[in-house]
Amino acid sequence: MTATTLPPSTTPGPSRRLLEALAEEASPHLGSLSYDDGLMPVGDPPTALPPSHEAWDQAAAELPRMWRDLSARRELPELPLLSAAPEDLADEHLWRASVVLGALVYAYVRCDMHDLHLPAPVAVPSVLRLPWEEVARRMGRHRAHFSLDDLMLHNWARIDPTGPITVENTRLLVPQTGSSTEAAFCLGFNEVSAACTPLVQAMVRGQDAAAAKDVDAVVQSLLDVLDAVHHLTETALMKIDPVPLASPHADPVIWAKLVAPTGIPVVSNVPGVSGAAAAGIQALDNFLGRVTHASPLGQEALHVADNYAPNVRRFVAAMGQAPVRDFVLESGDIGLRGLFQNVVDAYTGDRGYLGVHRRKVYGFIQTAFKVGRPSTASGISGQYRARAWRHAHHALEAARVERVLDMSMQPVPARLAGRTVVAQGSTGPINDIRLDLRGTGLIVRPGDRLAVHPKNDPELVEWTLQALGATGEERVPLTTSWQASLAARHDQLNRGDANLRDFLTHAWLRPLTPEVAEQLVALAPAPSLLALLRERREEGWEVPDALHELRRTGFNPSRMWKAELMDREAISRILPPLPARLYSVAGTEVDDDGLPTTASLVIGHLSFEAEGADGEVRRQRGTASTMMTERLDIGGEVDLTVVRPQRFTLPTDDRGVIMCAAGTGVAPFMGFLEHREAGDGDNWLMLAVRTPEQVPDQERLYRWRDTDHVRLDIAYSREAPEGGPPGRIDRLITSPEVGPELVRWLLETDANLYVCGQGGFASTVMTAVREALAAHGPEGLDPDVAMRQLVADRQVMFDVFTTFTPAADLRPGERPLEVSELIAHTGPDNGYWMAINGVVHDMTEFRHLHPGGRHIVDDNCGVDCTTEFDEVRHHLDPEIVAMLEMYRIGVVRQLSLEGPWGIAIRDGRVDAITLQQLYAAWVAEAYTVVELRNSLRNELSVIALPLTDREAVGDLTPLKVGIVVDTMQRFCVQLLAIALGTEIADLWAMTCGLAAPAADAQELGRRLQQGLGHTAGSGTLGEDGGLWPDVADALAAAHDARDRAADAGPAAHAAIADAAATIEGTLTDIVDALGVGLQAFERHEAAVAVVAGPDLLGALAVLPDRLRARRAELATAARALATALEG
Repeated sequence: MTATTLPPSTTPGPSRRLLEALAEEASPHLGSLSYDDGLMPVGDPPTALPPSHEAWDQAAAELPRMWRDLSARRELPELPLLSAAPEDLADEHLWRASVVLGALVYAYVRCDMHDLHLPAPVAVPSVLRLPWEEVARRMGRHRAHFSLDDLMLHNWARIDPTGPITVENTRLLVPQTGSSTEAAFCLGFNEVSAACTPLVQAMVRGQDAAAAKDVDAVVQSLLDVLDAVHHLTETALMKIDPVPLASPHADPVIWAKLVAPTGIPVVSNVPGVSGAAAAGIQALDNFLGRVTHASPLGQEALHVADNYAPNVRRFVAAMGQAPVRDFVLESGDIGLRGLFQNVVDAYTGDRGYLGVHRRKVYGFIQTAFKVGRPSTASGISGQYRARAWRHAHHALEAARVERVLDMSMQPVPARLAGRTVVAQGSTGPINDIRLDLRGTGLIVRPGDRLAVHPKNDPELVEWTLQALGATGEERVPLTTSWQASLAARHDQLNRGDANLRDFLTHAWLRPLTPEVAEQLVALAPAPSLLALLRERREEGWEVPDALHELRRTGFNPSRMWKAELMDREAISRILPPLPARLYSVAGTEVDDDGLPTTASLVIGHLSFEAEGADGEVRRQRGTASTMMTERLDIGGEVDLTVVRPQRFTLPTDDRGVIMCAAGTGVAPFMGFLEHREAGDGDNWLMLAVRTPEQVPDQERLYRWRDTDHVRLDIAYSREAPEGGPPGRIDRLITSPEVGPELVRWLLETDANLYVCGQGGFASTVMTAVREALAAHGPEGLDPDVAMRQLVADRQVMFDVFTTFTPAADLRPGERPLEVSELIAHTGPDNGYWMAINGVVHDMTEFRHLHPGGRHIVDDNCGVDCTTEFDEVRHHLDPEIVAMLEMYRIGVVRQLSLEGPWGIAIRDGRVDAITLQQLYAAWVAEAYTVVELRNSLRNELSVIALPLTDREAVGDLTPLKVGIVVDTMQRFCVQLLAIALGTEIADLWAMTCGLAAPAADAQELGRRLQQGLGHTAGSGTLGEDGGLWPDVADALAAAHDARDRAADAGPAAHAAIADAAATIEGTLTDIVDALGVGLQAFERHEAAVAVVAGPDLLGALAVLPDRLRARRAELATAARALATALEG
């Protein structure tokens, strides 16, 4: 940052004038706000109340114990009634009183598992309510509530008094449970808020500069804003880390059970504590020109802002009085406009702060809803079956797009300055692409990627227009996601429609994606497209191929561009925008001010072979690489966005850097070495190529090799220079010359290891590094655990890319895999498999490395999770798609199920069904039950962990008993209804209709109702399920006796283990039954209905009897738990 104290100004902006007024008012109890500390407290929060009110402090210190014992409702009403009037409690103590009283009230209301999520909470005793309301009144709040300020921003203390406000250097003053997860989440949010202080300072200076019409000063303020946003995204936000070996670790299940509910209001008509409550972010919204709040979260943001502390409310409003965006537009300065757009991209972009935040939230929210959380702090609610986590994700995306459309202005394109072949790759020449960045406002650093926004080949656009029966001049309406995408294009205005030719220039036309093919089939079920989807052969087709097939069915594709936006056939609802292609920056040149003037990219030509629509195998070409290496003329314009990876950045100190690259993967390391050329630590590059001719940019590499601070080792896999023996990268890493030194760098000097290359290369490198750790690490070192810790500490980082090959093609060492195999791989015994777009991946090791933590992997193993993968937009991220290649093991075999069809009677309906539909129903039901079992495993896993700081691993506490009882009740009432509800009864009816027409289509439904204890007039099994009376009575007794959990002994532990085993066993019975049926399909395929109908029905027929047995087991376990607790 360029300033640490507020510089003088003769033309103060609204925010400066407010800061100056507040300095005179001296009223911090009305909201913390200052130039030096931003929106954090002025000075560290007080750690104690005066002696007259120490009873409140003493109670707050016991909150973790009260949570452990669920005793807050017994203990807190015994507190003395203390006055919060001004004569009894000075203003300087109000923040501490608000923090403590808010925490006590929250604990009283929520410290019972039945009331943890209730929107209409219990009444608060007067000994807490009266002083709490008085404190709130004196602090200018609309009404008393447990605010973000109370929960986090005024609830911390430094460990090192001179150190920064970071997760590592702070602790919570008044924790609820004292768990690591609570600390990680709350202190992580505080670090984000503290990191907003330079942002606040830059925005204040920016308003001053705009008022003075000082373009240079506005540029500097925007550069400072950009630095602050990058720090928020890359460092502060990453501290809320769900990776198990991270310290502290934010466990998503514990978060869902005990931390997330703190965001739910304990009084009505106040907002919850959510991301919308961050005042620094709302101030940035106003600074950058947000005016629209039509989305649900936009409305929530307005509600939150209205409930800010008065001073903070005034500051956020002041930022909106003079948005710097207005000055940028008025200035007409192209460079300033480009820089402003760079800031907007860094904040609102899909890979900017809001995009990264959305993906991080998705992992937590998905796990939370699956383990029983009924709503978010923002009020988004729903049960498991409704997939409420997707609603939350859509709400976040809508709020992001809303900002994009408000803030964006036409970006300034870069120009192609030069193109040189620097090596020969396996699929063609490797080019050094030099881009002229002058005037674009793009700020690039080592490790950054440039997102190239490609355009389709004009010939492909014309062919598509012919298939659509259009001239190209027609106007088509755009969805908001399309409008947001076009905001990154310099030749498109931010508007609600587009010229059809321009639209197709930016649309995803090649290759045809499964998502687009499915939507086209929904318009007209062309047999060729249906076969294409079944066989997963879309990669060789293009959109115009599919449109011609639709025309064969009688569907006129011109309806797509004639449709209204709300019609399902509207073309912008079917064709997505072309995704940007990421390329690592290999080097830059800067001007006298240190701003980049040129950037270099190393680009190979992406191509692959696939069968086209005519049945011929053709070589397909990548859209972006072809544009950059062939179609774009020198001087031609190209739209770019800077993408800063969160987990591929240079260290901020002089520690060593180890770089492993294959081919064009050396590109980011050229930028690294260029940046560290001055001697910022030792550097070691290990490069894998086939022949000496394929070493890129040899002049620079060999020059660096001859310096003292760069070591260069090259593995030549086919032909080594001077007759030396060829060898692969793994042989180099495990060699006596490299292995011991590599381990020393990693373990003794804390060097960073970076891996850049295709998925197979990255996998080979990681295997070789593990072998080196095993061979040369200290005695007793587990190489797998060591590698996981290095990744968790961000000491090992990846940049993985792919050379596209058709997903359905088997690779060497792979085999076709059955769905019945997939659903059997959901745990440590068999491994953790998941399928994405029909490709199966073994995630057993990656679950320890996934940035979203292991729970998100465990939730989705044993199923095809394509929908979840696409929901979070991973399918548009080539790096993530490439990372999956490291764990790929095969392809789900497609069965031949052409032929038979039958009639199914379901709920009084008569439906014609095909064998393919019947098989799909069996698969869908199997995936549903597997997913339920995964979620319950995750939910019950927390019982083995300390949930407060007042217990040891393995302790049984009233809190844990409450969670167990709550989980058992939810299983009986909700989840069993999903596993054994209408879908499985329909499955029986469908199977009867196609494979056994003479069988009773309603039999299984009746028998399941009886097994669940339902009789005529006593309820049916549906959305709300039911609870067996014997189990219900035992669980109620266990709930009432939970206070004696600590004295229960081994019998209670055994009962809980039995209950967990029974719940899992019930779902396993269903999975096994469905697996038997799936195996029948896999053995007999098209003949299954003829030769294996009894096998299919027999697989399901065992379920009612198994259910009765499991009910008895669960009742026994519940009674045993109650007995053990009652003593």
